[in-house]
Amino acid sequence: MTESEWLTCTRPHGMLDFLESRKASGRKLRLFSGACCRRLERVFLDSACCQVIEVSDRFADGQADEEELSRAGGVINTLGEEAVKTGYEEVLRALGSLGIPKAPLGFERVLRAVRSREKESRCQCNLLRDVFGNPFRKTAINRAWLAWNDGTVRKLAQVIYDTRAFDRLPLLADALEDAGCTDADILSHCRQSGEHVRGCWVVDALLGKE
Repeated sequence: MTESEWLTCTRPHGMLDFLESRKASGRKLRLFSGACCRRLERVFLDSACCQVIEVSDRFADGQADEEELSRAGGVINTLGEEAVKTGYEEVLRALGSLGIPKAPLGFERVLRAVRSREKESRCQCNLLRDVFGNPFRKTAINRAWLAWNDGTVRKLAQVIYDTRAFDRLPLLADALEDAGCTDADILSHCRQSGEHVRGCWVVDALLGKE
């Protein structure tokens, strides 16, 4: 895959294959998988499904252990029969795979569950670009930005991450500029419209997350 293909791709499978070949961060893949499932909340049969995603996100950040993750994933089994009746079996399987720590991270089944939906495929490609940025370019974070004004940039990035307040990303761009950042990729990403999710490459970079 070339840089141009990465930036314009509308089919997530090729992007995922490319990321796998580069040994992409398991944490980021797990957060991407959870973000895909969150987009399908309207078809969830039970609030327990949402809880599985929440536990999976906490597991990605080292805030839940494998035992808790496995217990959460086990809840999905209780919904299996109803899932078959209503046609949402693939979605629940995707959620269930999130609950198995050492299994593939679930995105493949999520993608199959929505494979006929071109709009969803494009959205998932945008999610991959939000989480992984442009893997053909290296972005360096200047420590002076993080130290500026008693750590304002880092504090704001932490609030955005913890509360999923991604509507504050333009404010983060303003703070970064005030701190001396002139990196066009960072600033434009914070100010661009579209969906941002936990794992966003700019926020992760500022917080030192892989």
